Amino acid sequence: KRVGELKIELAGSEYSGIERDLNRLARLSALEGNFVEAMLLYKKSLARDERRLGSEHPALAIYLNNVGSISLRCGEFAGAEDCFRRAMKIDINSAGADSLEVARDLHNLATLYHKQNRKDEALEMYKQALAIDRAILGEQAFDVKEIEGELQSHLAGLGAAPKANSLNSAKDWLVTDPEFAAN
Repeated sequence: KRVGELKIELAGSEYSGIERDLNRLARLSALEGNFVEAMLLYKKSLARDERRLGSEHPALAIYLNNVGSISLRCGEFAGAEDCFRRAMKIDINSAGADSLEVARDLHNLATLYHKQNRKDEALEMYKQALAIDRAILGEQAFDVKEIEGELQSHLAGLGAAPKANSLNSAKDWLVTDPEFAAN
């Protein structure tokens, strides 16, 4: 048995660190490729903290993004979208619309929409996430580079972007594209 499972078994449901351990077990299960177990553990942790903290607590957005990511991985697109949108609502209310938390939520939605071939919606979410990350983190941040790469790939799939061999050429195109720069 894993350490977290033993702690929970030995201490029972009153163990104060159960949500943290459930999340660790869920992350480990996901890394091992056991997405069904990961989903169950994340949902259990989410339900426990939602009862304890309330349905709008900022910590729940993290759990919702975890459940949404696993749902996306399992092809459960409606569930993933519900989780990502709920997380974004919580993050907007707690951290503001131009926060890194909301940028993460937008990025998650962009990834979902890209997988669903919802091209226009994905493009809009990528743009919004990138704008927030650039404003807060700067041009050289890893998150900015990651979204630029995904956005460039998305645009290439649309036939909208020139073939680029590097993130720099993708960034140059994104910055100089009048439609993109206007947003």
